[in-house]
Amino acid sequence: MQYWNDGGRAPVWFVVDPMRASIDLIQHGAPARYRWPLPYPVLLNGTRPNEMDWYRVERPEWYVGEGWALTPEAAGVAAADGRDLPRGPIDGWIDRRVSGGGLLIGGRNLDPNRSARLSLLIDGQPFHDETLPPGSFLRIFTQTDIAAGSGFARLTMRTDPGAHVAIEQFDASATRALLGFGDGWHEQELNPRTGMRWRWLSERGTLRVRVPFTRLSADRLEAPSTMLHLEGESPLADFSHGSLLTIRSGARVLLQRVLNADFVIDLPLTNTGLYDDPGITLETDQVFSPADRRWRGSADRRHLGLRIFKAELRTQN
Repeated sequence: MQYWNDGGRAPVWFVVDPMRASIDLIQHGAPARYRWPLPYPVLLNGTRPNEMDWYRVERPEWYVGEGWALTPEAAGVAAADGRDLPRGPIDGWIDRRVSGGGLLIGGRNLDPNRSARLSLLIDGQPFHDETLPPGSFLRIFTQTDIAAGSGFARLTMRTDPGAHVAIEQFDASATRALLGFGDGWHEQELNPRTGMRWRWLSERGTLRVRVPFTRLSADRLEAPSTMLHLEGESPLADFSHGSLLTIRSGARVLLQRVLNADFVIDLPLTNTGLYDDPGITLETDQVFSPADRRWRGSADRRHLGLRIFKAELRTQN
């Protein structure tokens, strides 16, 4: 962060333990992955260097500092260090070349009894201000006005002192598709032993998207070919039979499939991410509540339907 803030522009390499998630505080592409070609890599525990992901970051479209909750790990560190949003403003930086592109911000007001004010400033100038009711929120701004220049614009998030607000989703780009988890999705979870992360889908969850487009004329827009990529766990891990997954765009059904094994879905999307986009909705016909299954000590009454390990948009010009 300090390197980029001080004007550094050379490529930066990050060599990352695959079980850690700090790289997600920086916009990045796919890594080169190094894994032991063995059926039981655990037999090599303690070997150094171990398995790793190598990220080559030429110039990120954004990066954030302390206090953000973009991963469960980052949220825990921010709270333990006293740097989270309830205890003061948090900062991030956006490449000025993103000006005119999209900006996605999401999170939760974790106080069930009070609303909280959230303010967003760019280069010290007010950009957005609203009062958040209890619960989750997601905002996608289709036009991000940032002063021209060669460096990074400073983005500052503020809330009422002591208000328990966490910023859990963030993305910004003028060239990439943006995807956010809206109503019906639960918070991101982490298994620290394996590094695996996932979100639970309830009965019905909405994905909000913003796809970059080119204006061909006053009434014609052209968007790149877009694919929704999903990876998830077999419903048979939690239910006695498969679950019916239905994916819609507005009233239009894009896919219906019975899932009875671990699954990977690549679903082409059309007319997605424009101003009148209704979002993409995932529905499942089976849910359970951990508290109802009499797990020892569980007070978790969330409705859990499908465990989704990956949901992302892939575009091709």
